[in-house]
Amino acid sequence: MDAQTTPMTAVVADDEAEIRDLIAEYLVRLGYQVTQAGDGFEALLHVRDLRPTLLILDLMMPRLGGIDAFDHIRRTFPNVVDIVVTGTMDDALRGRAVGLGAAALLPKPLDLDILGTIISTVVPRSVETAPAANSPAAATPSPSAAAPVRVLVVDDEADIRDVLGEFVEHRGYQALLAPDGLSALRMIIDEQPDVVLLDIEMPRLGGMEALTAIRAIVRQTAVIMVSGIDSVELARQALLHGAFDYVRKPADFEYLERSLDTAVRLRSLTA
Repeated sequence: MDAQTTPMTAVVADDEAEIRDLIAEYLVRLGYQVTQAGDGFEALLHVRDLRPTLLILDLMMPRLGGIDAFDHIRRTFPNVVDIVVTGTMDDALRGRAVGLGAAALLPKPLDLDILGTIISTVVPRSVETAPAANSPAAATPSPSAAAPVRVLVVDDEADIRDVLGEFVEHRGYQALLAPDGLSALRMIIDEQPDVVLLDIEMPRLGGMEALTAIRAIVRQTAVIMVSGIDSVELARQALLHGAFDYVRKPADFEYLERSLDTAVRLRSLTA
């Protein structure tokens, strides 16, 4: 046979471990083999490597927010059945998820009985596929082997801008510096950076407004928000508007390193 019948598999992507575990346990009882993901980028990797039957994806996650992860997955793996779960009441975001091809959009807190009914309706009972290619994440070309990666650092405080620029250079990337949102937009048009580290509180054009403009100009550029404002709601809004991740000041450089390197890996996967 050219094709083989594969077991029913699922990827559950949610940044809240308790919710992931709850959904995963339920799917296991339905007979699925389940792999979990804690952020959007991890979900994309699992879908690429495992080619699951079913993806259950939260819209609010760090490192490639859920809606952007969903966009990448729908374009690259259109045969995966996608069920989106979300606690947001943002109608535009929910409409975008439906427009991208979600088989269902379910609110949080999630009703597992409704989820089960939806799954039985939209997921075929058996799936025939060619054997999935196992492309381990370790096989992804390292940043040093790829074309030079440019990272634009946008912050109105010169000291912070310089520190982040040095951090970027130490990671082996090329650092570009901008003192405000308007200057950043000009540089993005001229230089087309791969990643932007974007402050939120800036004169002339604030970070959230700059984020919206950047996502409209260059959707392939990952934007990591770097903010001194410790606000869960602001972080949620940044992710809703297309931020790849949200890092609080003073920057946790270990976390920022992982986020930056993950954004660069995403570039190599989707280029």
